[in-house]
This record gives sequence, structure tokens and C-alpha cells, in this order.
Amino acid sequence: MRITARNITSVLKQRLEAGEYIDAMLPSERELATEFSVARVTIRRALDDLLSEGHLQRMGNGRLKHSNNTNQCILRVGYFYPSLGSWDYELQYLALRGLAAEFKMKICPVYYDFWNDPAFTEGLDSVDAVILHPRPNIPAWLVRKLQNSGKPIWVLGYNYSEFGFPSLTFFPDKAVNKLLDYLAGEGFNDIDLINITPLSNAIANRITLWESFLSNHNGKGRFWDFSLADEHLPFCELRDIMRSRIEKQVIGMDRLILCTTFPGATVFMRAAADLGLFAGKDYSLASIGCEAHAEMSVPTITAVDNANPYPYFRSYLQWLASGKPWQSELFQEAEECNLIFGESIIRRTHNKQPQKEKVKR
Repeated sequence: MRITARNITSVLKQRLEAGEYIDAMLPSERELATEFSVARVTIRRALDDLLSEGHLQRMGNGRLKHSNNTNQCILRVGYFYPSLGSWDYELQYLALRGLAAEFKMKICPVYYDFWNDPAFTEGLDSVDAVILHPRPNIPAWLVRKLQNSGKPIWVLGYNYSEFGFPSLTFFPDKAVNKLLDYLAGEGFNDIDLINITPLSNAIANRITLWESFLSNHNGKGRFWDFSLADEHLPFCELRDIMRSRIEKQVIGMDRLILCTTFPGATVFMRAAADLGLFAGKDYSLASIGCEAHAEMSVPTITAVDNANPYPYFRSYLQWLASGKPWQSELFQEAEECNLIFGESIIRRTHNKQPQKEKVKR
């Protein structure tokens, strides 16, 4: 199909209104001609139309800029998260995107595979503020780069307050203890812990809380670590490894299986199901974290979920819009984590029925 000046005008108008160009500045005529594979005279005709309609204004240096100030973003906020991250990250991005329009901001998702991924550094250069879901073990050079960027940095899920970055965890210690206390009330003192996530401060803390639980309840349990130092094993490979250990009775099913993350719970359930063993019927399983999926699993999984992110996101965006220095505590813990009473455990107490706790979204 032949690309006309009218087609290009329509595309550029949509891009300008969506705030896709950094600082609302258009690329040069040469760059646009290359992108659309047309002659520069065609690009010039499209730009003349946008100028005459008032969508563009020519700056002193000759560059063209979006002139509709009501649609321009005050701030471009980068939402950085690992490309192999959890479903929670996507849900949080959608929540942020919905709130950002209220503050005339644009949330720019930045997916990165590793710390020195060019997508990370290029994304950092193109935004005004950063909301960061970090990978484990942030290197010192990147801490310095973030500190020297002069941009507001907000860290989710990890405590990086020691570097001067405001940090928030949606999953405080009391959330894990809430789940463990419930399991104890259901008669489970012997618990094995399974981890498939690269070890980090957050995972190490969950391990410590599990160890304290066993000590306080005279319980028994083993820690099974299927993670790599800084990468994720493929789920199919993890399933095969777990299935082999279950089949050889290396992992016993007489204790409750507790997983540090929801993906670990789903992989273990799949491995056991391959051998004809089902959670809630043949063994008991629970998960620390569920990424809003515990109630959609079959069977539903007993788990504790993250707090509702909306109030925290709103407060942060309000602070960004204010332009004031950060005045709250550098490290904050979310409130009201929700406990999901799933079908994945074999209940051992019969003198009480747990009431369904309302899950807040």
C-alpha cells in the first residue's frame, strides 16, 4: 500500500497525543523519511499539515515540538522490571498507568533481562523518574549510576534505603507470619520449604521466618533450593527434577509443602500431579505470595497475597507531582496483606471452620 502524507499525519498525530516522543520533540525529517520509507517532500507535507492545524510548533533551533500543552505529560515515569518477572508486575503496571493520567504523567514500561542490559541504561536516560523492581544483587556500579542520575528512584519489593532510595515492600514479615500462624492453627508444625527463585534478601528473609517457625513449634522440615545464583531454571526442567525427587521419595509428602513463591507452588503441583498426587487430597501445600492467582488455581491454593498497591502508588505519584523532597521513612511496609484459605491443604482440625477473608483488589 502506498503511504501518503495524510497517512503519516494521522500516525504522527496519534503518537504526539500519546506522548511517545521524548520531550514531545519530533525526529528530524530525514529520520522520519527513513522510518516511513518515503521521500522527504512527503514528510514535509505531513509536517506542514500538523503545523497548520496547531499540533506542532517550531522551536528556535528549527526542531518541531508538540504544541498541545494540555496533552503533554508533566513527567515520564519509568516502570522498570525484569522480563521474567511475576504477573504481579504486570498488574502493578496497569494500576500505575490508570493513575498516572490523573497527574498528567506517563508510565513507561522498561523490561530488562540483566543489570547491564542496554534497555535498562537507555530507559534510565529517557525518563524523569524511576519505579524499580530490581533483580537480586544489584551491583555497586549501578547503585552509583542511579544515585548520580539526579532522578527520583522508588524501589519496590526490596529494601534499598541504605542507598538513599525510598523503598516499599508489599510483603512484610507479618504477612509471612500470618500464613505460618494459620498453618499452625490447622495442625501443621512439620513443613518443608521449596524455593525456585534466585536467592535475595527477600527470599533469605522468608527462609529465616520459616526456620524460626519450626524452632518455636518444635517442628521438622527441610529446605529444598532449586534456584540458580542469578537466573531462573526453566519451569519444565524444574518440574522434571521435582517429579524425580517425589517419585524416589527424596521429597516426602507427609509434611506440608510450603513454597517461597507462587510459581514454585504451581510447578510442584504439576510435578506431583504427573505422579497422580494432588494437593488437598494426597498432600498439603501452601504458598508465600500468590500473584492474585491463588483462587484461580485448581485446587485453590492456601496463600498470603500482596497488599493492595493503589493507595501506595497514588501517594507516590502525588509526591512526584509536588516536586518536594522525600519526607517519609525511606523504608515502608504495606499493610493489610490478605490470607487466602484454599483447597490445597488437608485440614487436620475439625473444631472450627475458617471464615473466608475478603480479598481486597
